[in-house]
Order: sequence, then C-alpha cells, then structure tokens
Amino acid sequence: MDVAERMLELAGVTEEDVVYDLGCGDGRIVILAAKKFGARAVGVEIDPELLWEAERNARKEGVEDRVTFLYQDALKVDLSGATVVALFLLPKLNRMLRPKLLAELKPGARVVSHDFDMGSWEPDKFEEVKGEDGGTHRLYLWRIKRPAKVAGRWRWTERGPWGKEEFVLELEQHGGAIEGMLFDRGGAQAAIRDSFVSGRRIHFVASLRDGKIYVKRFFWGTAAGDRIEGTVEVRRGGGARVLPWQARRVKRWGGQLP
Repeated sequence: MDVAERMLELAGVTEEDVVYDLGCGDGRIVILAAKKFGARAVGVEIDPELLWEAERNARKEGVEDRVTFLYQDALKVDLSGATVVALFLLPKLNRMLRPKLLAELKPGARVVSHDFDMGSWEPDKFEEVKGEDGGTHRLYLWRIKRPAKVAGRWRWTERGPWGKEEFVLELEQHGGAIEGMLFDRGGAQAAIRDSFVSGRRIHFVASLRDGKIYVKRFFWGTAAGDRIEGTVEVRRGGGARVLPWQARRVKRWGGQLP
C-alpha cells in the first residue's frame, strides 16, 4: 500500500481541501494531494535543496498551478488557511506543533500523522497499514473540534487522604490551545503544561511544591459553561491517587460572574 496515499484517504481529502505538508521534503505528499485528490496543496520545507527538488517534481507532474512551496520553519508558518495538515515528522516536533495546530486550525480541519502521535491528545482514528516497503506503518488522525471557552479564573477544593486543599487556575485560550498558572492556598504556583481543549474535553498537567517534594497532577475533564467535571491523578512521593475534580469558573476575563 502507498502509505502517503492512505494518509490522505484517512484524512478524507477532496478537491475542496487545502493540504499543508509540514516538512514536505521532495514534495511527494503535496503533489499526490493535487494530482490524485484534486486539492490545492502547500509544502513547507526549511531545506532549500529539497525545496528546489519539490518544485521541479511538481513541474514534472504537471501540478505546479495547484501547489505552493514555502521556504519556512514549520513552527512559524501560518496554518489558518489549511483544512488538512500532513505530518511525516519525529515525535518531538509533533508535540511542539500541537499548540500551534490547536490554536490556528479551524473547526473541521484534520491532522494526519505518520508513525507518531500527539501525546495526551488522543486521535479520532488510528490504523496500521503494510507499506510497499513491507513494513508496518502507524497512521493517526485528529479532527479539530470547536473548543469550549475556558479562559478565566477557576476554583475548586481537592479532598484526598492527605487532607483538603484549595486551588485557583487562571487560563488564557487561543482556539484549542490553553496556557495558564495553577496556585494553591499556601502560595505555591506552577505553569500548566501538556495542555489543550478539544471540543469540551480539557487536559493539563501541573507540578506544585509541597514542602520538600513536588506533587504532580494530571487533570482530565469535561467543560460545560462555568463548570468542569472530571478526574485528577495526584502523584505524591511514591504513590498515586485518582480523585474527582469539580471546578467552578469565578471570573471570565472581561467580566465577573454572578
């Protein structure tokens, strides 16, 4: 099976799409998207020699009128016009790109990746295929969902075997990308990481100092208006507990809640 072709099939590419290939190399996916699927396609590449080869290949295949190649860093290119993004990259770069994809792509856009996932952002589809090289290739597909609006200040109380603790979370949001700070009542604070909103699902991780140790918390929840309900896994010392998580938004940026 042609793995690149299957990636585009998995993403449901049609002539209505604009396909971006980040790290397009010799332009194979870009050319395939234009020639076989009728899409418009954009290849982004930082190696000028590969970019020159991609442009030459596009002319050879007669699709130069439907493709564009950009000499640009994948982490800096504007993705707001893409309806499909193809990734044939390494895992570190995939995860570096995740906030950008969530912030810039519009709801309904698709992201398809070869071999590597996006960490805690779970794919909507996953499949393994046999390539023409005889090897097994893992393909991942994500659909960009309209994110719940979660910016603002949130409060909750955590009740665990170590006692009761109160927290405040301040969130900024750009599309499905979120960033913010978590505070406890004792004055400890930490920036959240591994964070995103996909539809109503929200996830982030934070490590707060408690005396001589750092306590790591993994949050998963569902946002509905000014409430979030879910679970938090608390890793303290050598142990871990999963607790209920119920947060209430007490302030939206730009206005106090009743």
